[in-house]
Amino acid sequence: VRGQFNGGVMLKLVKGHPLKVKKLPVKEKYVYYKTFSKLSTKSVISDRRIKNKINKAGDKALSKIKKLKKTALKNIIKISKEFAVESALLKNKKVINLIKKIEKNNGAASMIMLGNAVYSDSPFKGSKKVKISKKSARLM
Repeated sequence: VRGQFNGGVMLKLVKGHPLKVKKLPVKEKYVYYKTFSKLSTKSVISDRRIKNKINKAGDKALSKIKKLKKTALKNIIKISKEFAVESALLKNKKVINLIKKIEKNNGAASMIMLGNAVYSDSPFKGSKKVKISKKSARLM
């Protein structure tokens, strides 16, 4: 919702306030994605142990993003992947294998939160293409 409302790439900084975000200076660009299956948000956030891991990994990722000298999409995606690994959310073999394959071909890739899905800055077999737009969603 934040991305659709504001456009661009957002960094959520305030807990509980869905539209309070910082817009990152990421240029309009195509990204590529593929979904394998759903992942129940409720099942993830209802487990206190997992939630604590997510919060710890999230704090670390936010800190890294804030310190970036260059907010290129590739850098954001790499930090996103580190978050997915450290939070223990990245465990689906299809997702892991596809990320490795994309990285082997010099792309950056990570898991889409929350789902057994991958997004990348580079096209890959079976991917769909979408554009990061700085414009907010609107009726046409």
